Amino acid sequence: MRARRVAISGGWAAVVAGMLGAGAAAFLLVVPPVVEADRYSFPLTAAGFAIIQIAFFLHHLLVVWALWAFWRAGLAGRGVLATIGGIASVLAMLALSVQELLVINAADSAYPSPLTDVIEAAFGTITLATGAALIVLGIAAVRARVLSGSGRWLMLGIGVWVIVPLTPAIFAGFELGRIAIGLWLLLFTWLGAEMIRYARTSNAAVADTVAQPRIGAGR
Repeated sequence: MRARRVAISGGWAAVVAGMLGAGAAAFLLVVPPVVEADRYSFPLTAAGFAIIQIAFFLHHLLVVWALWAFWRAGLAGRGVLATIGGIASVLAMLALSVQELLVINAADSAYPSPLTDVIEAAFGTITLATGAALIVLGIAAVRARVLSGSGRWLMLGIGVWVIVPLTPAIFAGFELGRIAIGLWLLLFTWLGAEMIRYARTSNAAVADTVAQPRIGAGR
């Protein structure tokens, strides 16, 4: 069953991405700083910063796959709302992935500075767009009732978390930002486990083919 395979692969992508992302956030919290806090690469050297940003880029691609799979496997239903949320969330996460690479050029920059102000504004805009897209996808999932229990609400919770508390925490300071990001990514691990569990149940209502968008409201 193709949709089940998509759901399972996306679920594993979410599980792995969540665990790796939370681990990276914890690493940045505990690693001894090797530069002053007035460097954008803090707490790492410019080289170390470049390495972890490339890792973030690859990590975000796992999240992209998880979101694509959630949508295409029909876990948010098959209506226009699911299509809008699915496409928007994938595009927003792709934009965030590219941004993780672009900021490598600012590794040696002073912080704060006009350059880092622009970078943070871009991150803020992309992050809010991601949150809004995930909320739309989450509302579609709640309405569709394909997943049951907590799984039905997880995507919506992941989107809301981006708006509050993640975004305020990021601007409140390095430590709070890393904690909020780490907890947010653990929600993806939970979501992935729910996707895998659902797709593997004998009575799963996932369609035999990958969900096709259609015109019209509802499922």
